[in-house]
Amino acid sequence: MAEANRRATSREVADAAGVSQATVSNVLNRPDVVAPETRERVTRAMESLNFVVNRSARELRMGSSEACGVIVLDIANPFWAQVTSGIESVTGPLERAVLLASSGESTVKERQLLHQLEAAGLLGLLVAPTGEHLDELWRIQARGTGVVLIDHDDATGRLPAVALDHVAGARLATNHLIAQGHRRIAMVNGSIQNHWCRDRRAGYEQVCRSAGITPLEVAVDGMTVASGFDCVSHLLAIDGLTAVFCVNDMVALGVLKGLSERGVGVPEEISVIGYDDSEFSAMLSPALTTVRQSAFAIGAAAARVLFNIESVESANRSLEAPVLVDRQSVVPARY
Repeated sequence: MAEANRRATSREVADAAGVSQATVSNVLNRPDVVAPETRERVTRAMESLNFVVNRSARELRMGSSEACGVIVLDIANPFWAQVTSGIESVTGPLERAVLLASSGESTVKERQLLHQLEAAGLLGLLVAPTGEHLDELWRIQARGTGVVLIDHDDATGRLPAVALDHVAGARLATNHLIAQGHRRIAMVNGSIQNHWCRDRRAGYEQVCRSAGITPLEVAVDGMTVASGFDCVSHLLAIDGLTAVFCVNDMVALGVLKGLSERGVGVPEEISVIGYDDSEFSAMLSPALTTVRQSAFAIGAAAARVLFNIESVESANRSLEAPVLVDRQSVVPARY
């Protein structure tokens, strides 16, 4: 029986299934030549031993065993594209390849991707987890693959993590709205299973309560343009609403579009503030007021930690604090 924190071998699978190693190899590479009953027995043995196929010799013959795998939440989001660019600014000079995947904020898809990337025999993984459960990542690390978390903490301290201060960023955004006289401020937020949605909500609520303002949260399923657009009817149902703080710029873009289609003026009637300072934010009409955080820098810092160029403590110290970018989508409240 294989130990819990060690990769099971094909010999152990063969012994458990009562077959030869050649048969195990055939199940992996030429399953059509193996009898269905035998194939099923070998598959069950693999599952019971948590067997991970190491395909590095077969599939990654160009040296990609020295590559790193990257799993982000949504590669379509400009924030994660910038994170990836930061990673490549480190891996490029090192001549290390990057295998990039997007979980789509799905824990099921994330787990599948983790298994696939571990099976590729990579040097390490840079992961932005979808939730708080890090058990699979702990197991992968224990089996010998390096893991660094991107913008996500590990409360146990087992995994190195490079993370931004989302609480501080949300405070900046909310304080800016209150300074402009807004008292009825809604926050459009994603799932609180995502730690930065939870942290941004915490910063927003802290400032609201300090100012004697009731927090007004509107939850959306995903942090996308479509989610922002779809929630506008809920926003307009809030009595006396004068400002909206969006969890990211993609959601803010959807909110701007939804308000425009309903004839609601921004910022004349409702002010809108985003988060991330995506490249398109300055190009919108009105240009989006937002919170800038260094997506490129966090990707580069996480890669430096993975490749042992920099300590995790030093990498986190190198990240700049969030900054408010004041543009045209926020003006003083009219009432």
